[in-house]
This record gives sequence, structure tokens and C-alpha cells, in this order.
Amino acid sequence: MKVLVIYGGESSEREVSLKTGQGVHDALKRKGYNTELFDYSRERILGLVDEINKTDVIYIALHGKDGEDGKLQALIHLLNKPYVGSDLSASSLAMNKFLTKQVVSTVGIPTAKSIKISNDDNITEKISGIVHDFTFPLIVKPNREGSSFGFSLVKHSSELEEAIGTALRYDNEILVEDYLKGREFTVSVIEKDGETVALPVIEIIPKNEYYDYESKYSKGGSLHVCPAEISETLEQEMKDYAVRAYRLIGCKDYSRVDFIVDETRGAFLLEVNTLPGMTPTSLLPDSAKEFGYDYDTLVEHLIKLAMSNQTK
Repeated sequence: MKVLVIYGGESSEREVSLKTGQGVHDALKRKGYNTELFDYSRERILGLVDEINKTDVIYIALHGKDGEDGKLQALIHLLNKPYVGSDLSASSLAMNKFLTKQVVSTVGIPTAKSIKISNDDNITEKISGIVHDFTFPLIVKPNREGSSFGFSLVKHSSELEEAIGTALRYDNEILVEDYLKGREFTVSVIEKDGETVALPVIEIIPKNEYYDYESKYSKGGSLHVCPAEISETLEQEMKDYAVRAYRLIGCKDYSRVDFIVDETRGAFLLEVNTLPGMTPTSLLPDSAKEFGYDYDTLVEHLIKLAMSNQTK
């Protein structure tokens, strides 16, 4: 069986993708698969089509735009090849943080109060409305970006315009939302034996003030406590929210759902990630290890899921 691992890409998350793709490629090699890497760019799209047509199954290891927003999934679907991960519609929905929050809130999953701003809005008017309707500090971030690129913690209204400008450099839509101070957790979800399974909860303890790029991808940047030292009630609540969000959005094979827990108000869903990182410091491999899947076994499991579920 030939596996094509598509990685790299042109988004701001390229470096993360290179690490994920290399890790997946090496794991499949160790498992005995005929595996090739393809460094994606739009200029190489015709070459990618040729490679996909010569491949049995594809592992999409791209993060960010083109790989995580449904575009590549649509291309592979048109070529009638199986691939790891969610389809076009689920990928596109989950990539849009604002829409994801709206969808999950319909079934009672709590999310932070937020407002979306587009680059063609009157920013001065938007800032005036935010100052009136929100309480500082606030979070400002791109609506369709990952790995904390363009993210700002805004503590005073005087910082808001600069933070909005920073986020708009990464996306033409951004989110301004309440800053929820609390403990950070993540719940990975995989499919196993026809069931949707929530893996052990991880608590993330960043070395910095918040879980930024350095905390996520630098060795020692954060501490992952797995299983999280929390009550059974809180554990089950977050697992339930994660599985419900997974199903509601229409995810396939695997995902990772991030939460923050306020001491008095409980768990709030932050976002759903349909292509979780698989780098040496990533969260999904840690949770899977506690579940009983080492890194190589997890990667092979995902390949087998893709092959058994070709009708995405």
C-alpha cells in the first residue's frame, strides 16, 4: 500500500506542518508502509494530482489554509481517493471559529461571548461598540487561523486597534471575544470499532501567560498533565462536549477540542481542530499514549480508518 503524506504548504503554520508530516511519514515507514512526502504549494497542484492518482491513501498533514479549510479535501474527493480526516464541509466549518461557536451553542455547549469583524468593516465604529459591550481584558485573533498566529491579549482599550490590525494581517475576518481566565484543557476524539471515543483529558499548563506559539511548539514550553487531575464530573462534561461537537460538525476519523474552565462557570469550548498536530510536542499523541496507542500505532490506526471509510 502506498501512502502519500502531504505537508508543508504556504500558510503561517508551515513549520508546524513540516514537523507533523515528517513524524507521520517516519511512523508509517517504521510500520512497513510505502510512504512518500509531498511539499504542497499551489504552484505544484498539477504535480500533486499526479501523485494522488498513483497513491492508495492520503494523510493530510497540512495545517492552516488550503489543507485544513476543506480545499484539499475537495480535490482529493474529486479524485476519488481515501484520506485521513474530515471532509470538505466539516473542515470548512471547524476552520471558521465564529461559525463553530454558533453551531455548538445550539446544543447548549458554552462558548465565550464574541463578535466578528471583517476588514471591510468600519473599524472605528466596531471598536466603539466593543468598548461599550465588552469588559477588558479581551482576546483578539484571526477567525480562520491556528497555532496562535495573530493572537493578542488586550488589557486596555488603547491596545485594541493595534491588536485588530495584527489579526487582520492573517485573515480578513477576526474575532474579538471575552477573555476567560482559567485552566486550559483539551480532549482528543478518535473513531474506534465504529464508535466515537473521547481520549483521556489533558490539562495544558503553559510557561507563558497564555498558550501561545512558543508554549505549543517549543520543547518545555508547556506542561501536559495526562490524565488531567480533575473531578470525574468535569472530565465527563468535557468529554461529552467534545464528542457532541465532533458529531455536530461532522468530523471524521479524529479531532481535538480545546476548552478553558472557569472556576465558577465551568467549561467553555474554544475551538475544534480537524487536523490536530502530530509533532513531538503535540497533544493528541500524548492523549493517545495514555489510551494505549503509541505514536506509530495511532498513525496506522488513522490510515486504516481512512481506508475503511472511503465514502466521505
